[in-house]
Amino acid sequence: MKHLLFIALATLAVQLLAQKDSSTYTYQPSTGLRTSYVAVGLLPGLKVGIERPYRVVRTDYIKPNRVRTVFKERYFVYNLAAYYQPRFHNHYMAHVDWQRNRQYPSGFFFESSLGFGVSRTLLFQDTYRQLEDDSFKKVPMAGDFYAMATIGWALGYNWGPLLHVPIKTYIRPGLMVFAPYNNFIYPRTTLDFTVVYKANRLWAAHPKLKVRVKDRTYNEPATEPATEPGE
Repeated sequence: MKHLLFIALATLAVQLLAQKDSSTYTYQPSTGLRTSYVAVGLLPGLKVGIERPYRVVRTDYIKPNRVRTVFKERYFVYNLAAYYQPRFHNHYMAHVDWQRNRQYPSGFFFESSLGFGVSRTLLFQDTYRQLEDDSFKKVPMAGDFYAMATIGWALGYNWGPLLHVPIKTYIRPGLMVFAPYNNFIYPRTTLDFTVVYKANRLWAAHPKLKVRVKDRTYNEPATEPATEPGE
């Protein structure tokens, strides 16, 4: 229940922030501030991050009665995350993702990402280390560091075309891998529920832009004008 309340409050907050831009919204890839509820297996977690576009390819498909524009976007995403495992530990993570987006004019988008970072656990129980004189010393902030990698795929919706607000939401199944974990590789499945506020006014992005035009109109074959007999 607490997690559902948090998601509702986070969604309301970004909607209130976006109201200032609602009357003049036009889509463009920009800096995004994201908040996610993350399920790591069955464990609850939270993730916050900043996404920054560095390359955009805009393709205009010219059709007989309209122009359809598709954006292929590339981002770097900087994340801080944590999840809670009852009676064991908190697990804190910092990772950078390379992200690919394909944005359609309907508002739907597909996303894939690959990331690398580091993580650290903090144990709940008191931990002691045995010294050479057989005495014991309490270990402050006991836990372990791990290297980590992430991979994920997402289906989302950009609410700009429909509601004219710089917000997008998505759901992303993924996988996190930690090593060395007791001398092994330890994979964990994840499921992210994310709200992104496109905060270009707060931190403007200037990605490299490439524009392509693909003409999909077909000219009808020319016909010779009719002539009168004898001409």
